[in-house]
Amino acid sequence: MYLFQKYCKQKSDIAYLTVGMAPGGWIRIWFKARDEKTDDYVSIEVAKAQLKGSYDDTADERYKVKNFENWGKYYIYWQLHGIPYEAWANNEKEYDMYFDFEKPNPKNEVTDPAYSSLDGTYYFRTPLDSLLKRKLPADLVAVWKSKNSNVYYDTHVTFPKNFSKLVEERKFKKVIITLKIEDDDQHGILYLTSGNKKEKLLRFKNYPSKDSVLGNSDFTKEIEYFIK
Repeated sequence: MYLFQKYCKQKSDIAYLTVGMAPGGWIRIWFKARDEKTDDYVSIEVAKAQLKGSYDDTADERYKVKNFENWGKYYIYWQLHGIPYEAWANNEKEYDMYFDFEKPNPKNEVTDPAYSSLDGTYYFRTPLDSLLKRKLPADLVAVWKSKNSNVYYDTHVTFPKNFSKLVEERKFKKVIITLKIEDDDQHGILYLTSGNKKEKLLRFKNYPSKDSVLGNSDFTKEIEYFIK
């Protein structure tokens, strides 16, 4: 009741409870409401539990066999990150996140990135060049327009498997991710920046968008990681 009283001071204010269920039997409940100071939605965890379960041997075979035929484009994600039980068991840490995508690429029209954390928290159209408290990305939607045409490039990029471990070990106070689009318009490099130091995270190939709705792309298969 305290949370509703704090954030819903007028009858027109809206708040709600969200229930999340994840592999391993984890169930979590969040209170969500808009913060009048920042005009952004706050998400406060109010309950968490692990339920006991049992194995269902009668489930359809497609749910048991992990391959590209059954999982589609998400099989690429699973091959790298697997099923991150620890993300739901321990709760992911939040950092001051900053996406520096526009300044390094003044001739490309770069779209605000959307991304998901390991536990499935989805951040839609994260504003560029804004410092926000967020969980680290596990995959990110990279969208930009060609410098010399009206072609949009659109792909999902999977972050290195141990990205969160790296950030934790470095004890960064804020996480700055920089994108540099190469001259061919199709390749991009993501950097992790801290102070005056810029470290390569990965290099990937982007592809011309096949969908009128940007962000519905597949995961890029041409990607090189520089951290392990």
